[in-house]
Amino acid sequence: MLDNIPITVLITVYNCSNYIQTSIKSILNQSYKNFELLIIDDGSEDNIEEIIKSINNDKIRFLRLKHNGRSAALNYGLNVAKYDWVALMDADDIAIPERLEKEVSLIMDRNNDIIFSDSVYFKDKKIKFLNVINTNKEDLKRKIELRGHICNSSVLYNRKYILENGGYNENLNHSEDYELWIRLLHRAKFIHLNELLIFMRIRDNSLSKKAAV
Repeated sequence: MLDNIPITVLITVYNCSNYIQTSIKSILNQSYKNFELLIIDDGSEDNIEEIIKSINNDKIRFLRLKHNGRSAALNYGLNVAKYDWVALMDADDIAIPERLEKEVSLIMDRNNDIIFSDSVYFKDKKIKFLNVINTNKEDLKRKIELRGHICNSSVLYNRKYILENGGYNENLNHSEDYELWIRLLHRAKFIHLNELLIFMRIRDNSLSKKAAV
């Protein structure tokens, strides 16, 4: 049974109080219920801790760190996660209710699986574009190599495999996920789910926006 596979949903957050409730709600409303929601606060300076603690749900585990960057927060989260299979989620994005159920169904008996889906990018309640890969026509590894196209908020992987391969590079202040995929490109098994499971919020001050400048 799928419900026998417990997972950790990992959110790292830094000053995202305007959107975190929507992101958390989208996870708590998942059709798949066997998970913990681990939120690592990377030393936020807004009222995000108050907001998170006001949400009364036993699935939420909130931990606060001194500000040291997203890579360090991700590595810390992977080390303290209760479960080996970890689903990533950004603090300002929205998962459709079936996201976890569909991704967990693809877990095979191997730790090097990296599962991810297509995504919708939106801004101010308007859809801007779709991030879709046609795996029947495109070389998936080549697509990843040419600047990723992996939606971080759609990723599900085994934390032990990631940590055994060095985790996230804490010397980087952006693009840490892309650097990890490139390191693992010819070692991991990338599994693409050709469904739109995540809505990615476009923000002018987001890390991904800064990385593209």
